[in-house]
Amino acid sequence: MLVSCLYALGALSLTLSYSVTRIADFSIGEYITIGAYIAALGTIYGLDPYISLLIASIAVGGLAIAVDEAIYKPLYWRGCPALQLLIASVGVMLVIRYI
Repeated sequence: MLVSCLYALGALSLTLSYSVTRIADFSIGEYITIGAYIAALGTIYGLDPYISLLIASIAVGGLAIAVDEAIYKPLYWRGCPALQLLIASVGVMLVIRYI
């Protein structure tokens, strides 16, 4: 049941992101994974789980905003079609995954 809730969370965030920005941002899974690792490490090192969750949320939100400002907005303002934005999204996903 927990795994299905995590899948639903990822699908919901992808849907909301697409409906707001009109960019299919496939790096949502990487954002969720990074946030989970940050929260887990914070908890392991003795932080309160709620504070750990808050720190992870702020860190991942900052990462998402930085990626949007550095990658997607310049492409969007140049008038790139949706397919090129999709390819850029897959590229961002791979870069984040392998960093």
